[in-house]
Amino acid sequence: MKRLDSLIRVRQWQLDESRRHVAELEASIERTNERIRALDGNIEAEGRLADQAGPGSGFASYAAGVRERRRKLIATIETLGAELAQARETVAEAFQELKKFELVQESRRVRERAVAARREQFSLDEIAAARHRPSAR
Repeated sequence: MKRLDSLIRVRQWQLDESRRHVAELEASIERTNERIRALDGNIEAEGRLADQAGPGSGFASYAAGVRERRRKLIATIETLGAELAQARETVAEAFQELKKFELVQESRRVRERAVAARREQFSLDEIAAARHRPSAR
């Protein structure tokens, strides 16, 4: 039973690590989305300033640079999304493995309780039978 407990602890640790990895990937995706939103906000603000400044303000080259950074951030999100899908699969597999061991452990506990109950019932039956035996005088 101790080996099974150790295996369960290891599987639980693996599941926890997989879940942490998923959380990190989700946080990375969210941070990247925030950066994209910030870029979009900056491009709008700079566009309004460029309209006020008139032609030749250099906004076109700025906008091209921002679009390139935005494209790279979107590619990063796509990459992180693929990693996230894989990490979620890993979590599901780790969870299934953990459940297998927990079910085996529960099955053993049920079996042990049944054996203990049979032993106790046997002892009680022996005591009852001893009380009802005719005593030898």
